Amino acid sequence: CTGPFLLTHLLADKLKASSPSRIINLVSPVFRRQPLNLSNLNLKEKYTYKIAYQNSKVALVSFNLKMAEVFDGTGVSTYAAIPGVVDTSIQRYVTLSTWKKLMSHFTHWFQKTPESGCQTVLHCVLNSEIAGESGHVYRYAGDVIRAVRLQCLLLHSGNA
Repeated sequence: CTGPFLLTHLLADKLKASSPSRIINLVSPVFRRQPLNLSNLNLKEKYTYKIAYQNSKVALVSFNLKMAEVFDGTGVSTYAAIPGVVDTSIQRYVTLSTWKKLMSHFTHWFQKTPESGCQTVLHCVLNSEIAGESGHVYRYAGDVIRAVRLQCLLLHSGNA
């Protein structure tokens, strides 16, 4: 999860000079499941890809909150967008069990199209009404989750 951190810091001066500007981070609802274990950040004790993914999303939402504070008053806004489960070919290189292959034929009916999935991101990029709501998490093209800010702070501190 160092890519968004590094890119944001490398572009910070350019973002401020180009204000108003926006930073959009893609996250998933899994960030709510558990706080980051800062003493085992590299998952040396117990590694699973699910925990690694979840930790990356918790870190990204926390980073989004911190950047809202850092960029406050500069004209740079930050948003975390939850696009939902989108039917893409992202799993084309993943080996699936027979059961998961069978289930994938049915689950795609419940997934969004790429066009539908990008609506939340486009909302964060283009909607002028949310310019002052830096640090928030959005899902489903505009349904702002205002309680997320407090929850993220609690997750980050380990007091959730």
